[in-house]
Amino acid sequence: APLENRMWTEATVPARPFVADGEVELGVRFTSEVDGFIDGIRFYKHPSNVPPHSATLWSDAGAELATVGFGAESSCGWQEVKFATPVSIDAGEIYIASYHTTAGYAIQTSYFGSWSPPLRAIGGLEDSVSENGVYGYGARAFPDQTVARSNYFVDVIFRSRATPPASGPTAIPAHPFP
Repeated sequence: APLENRMWTEATVPARPFVADGEVELGVRFTSEVDGFIDGIRFYKHPSNVPPHSATLWSDAGAELATVGFGAESSCGWQEVKFATPVSIDAGEIYIASYHTTAGYAIQTSYFGSWSPPLRAIGGLEDSVSENGVYGYGARAFPDQTVARSNYFVDVIFRSRATPPASGPTAIPAHPFP
């Protein structure tokens, strides 16, 4: 089976699973140690975070690389959607994975500070200049605001270029952040 990586495991649960809010794009800045593909995006959902939701992969400069709407969602837990065509990413480049919501989101402040190879969240405890979790209020758009090293529990479905495409969802447990 193809080896897909994620930054967080299915068991990763936010400290604050729901904060009611308006229309907002929430994301995570990340990089990979190896060239690969982003097959899709996932996010942690509370039952009060009602659809519709969409996922977007962006370059660090704000160029939209791929977007897709979520179909059927479960009432809570990690929601996953795959792009029609996987997006090729280069090792060492920074990307943003985000999702759009109109109901609210999961959050945990002062969160970042470790990583799950080959994926690495950018910023956090080891980098006082960069913030990792990003957001932007309003219609779906590039999320470029940050606050308090917040994690909004957005993740990617990644596989190295040496790994063939998946025929269905598979996962390798990642090392969760502390």
